Amino acid sequence: MNFLANHLLSLILFTPTAAALVMLLLPKEKTTLLRNFALVASLIPFVLTLVVWAGFDPQPRADMPFQFVEKASWYSAIRASYHLGFPCRWFCLLPCSPPLPYWLHIVSRSGSNPT
Repeated sequence: MNFLANHLLSLILFTPTAAALVMLLLPKEKTTLLRNFALVASLIPFVLTLVVWAGFDPQPRADMPFQFVEKASWYSAIRASYHLGFPCRWFCLLPCSPPLPYWLHIVSRSGSNPT
């Protein structure tokens, strides 16, 4: 659980990319499998976003303008680092993007494409 708590934003950010790479390996003729995999794979960042939403402190503090901060040394020779955090003022936008894949899944099912 500690890994999950320390890397929530990275998992939300990179899970769709990993799922897309896995989808490249699936047979393109099986559209139902692709659609269902995409739906299930999009549930992961959505659930993680709900975890962030539940653990978010909406009261911004001057000493902590970002929450769920992740920082790691990337390439020490040039002092490059990976730094990710969620700003307090964007709290209201957090639940906006994760439902989009479900909406697209519903729209794609209602089309006239028989495959």
